[in-house]
Amino acid sequence: MTMHTTMTTLTLTSLIPPILTTLVNPNKKNSYPHYVKSIVASTFIISLFPTTMFMCLDQEVIISNWHWATTQTTQLSLSFKLDYFSMMFIPVALFVTWSIMEFSLWYMNSDPNINQFFKYLLIFLITMLILVTANNLFQLFI
Repeated sequence: MTMHTTMTTLTLTSLIPPILTTLVNPNKKNSYPHYVKSIVASTFIISLFPTTMFMCLDQEVIISNWHWATTQTTQLSLSFKLDYFSMMFIPVALFVTWSIMEFSLWYMNSDPNINQFFKYLLIFLITMLILVTANNLFQLFI
């Protein structure tokens, strides 16, 4: 595994803990939007390094992390294809989401459903990234 695949995997997996936080502790906290915004901001910064390295090396990579099922004819695995378009989309999507979160913190300051909005926005971001980086058709439908 090269350095930019490791950092891209870190980028994609670092967005999961804020979602798990809402499942483990569903109590509404005022600090949750700031926590999610800081995670997305740091993920954006981290995603710039593998994108820059990819532009210098210019090699397409497929990351296969987890095997879902194996039959006699098919092997289903969770895999990500990191090509030019996906590597350029990841930082752009993270930056746009970060900007939306910055504006939403100001605009929805007194809204009681700001935590739910940030959770849904983060789920939408994760599904966009999975859609762009999916390597197999089965992964697109999940």
